[in-house]
Amino acid sequence: MDWSSFPREKTDCILCGSSSSHLLSVQKTWPVVRCSECGLVYLSERPAEKALTDMYSRAYYEDGDVGYRGYLRTYEKYHDTFMKIFSRRHRDLLHHARGRRLLEIGCAYGFLLDYLGRRGWDVQGVEISPLSSEYARINWGLMCIQGMLNQLTSRNTPTM
Repeated sequence: MDWSSFPREKTDCILCGSSSSHLLSVQKTWPVVRCSECGLVYLSERPAEKALTDMYSRAYYEDGDVGYRGYLRTYEKYHDTFMKIFSRRHRDLLHHARGRRLLEIGCAYGFLLDYLGRRGWDVQGVEISPLSSEYARINWGLMCIQGMLNQLTSRNTPTM
């Protein structure tokens, strides 16, 4: 997938709002900058909102140019490693969270949500990719809303 052809929009620093930055590098036509005010490193151009659903298609999870190469195969191959990582995240959440409810924004295929759900957490996800959100719903039985966080309505908002 050639992401350079997707429509873009210029963005200021999402941390402090400054429009002042200096270029660090260009990664596959995407300018990476450092904010002159707070030092945050970010893309000064981001994909336009209308292109996001197309960007997170099957190619994102399979072709490896941008995104992942063989997302599901990698998860299966390194399942034990993922379980160790999820176990650490679980310990972190137990230490820092108030209660056992979690809304994961950008939950992809729902692997972490499934892990936590099997350990007694009330989990829900929001995922822009129709492919990923469907996988999370069908394969794990998760409550996973397909869309962007700002598109949620009272009708489809997770009860977190």
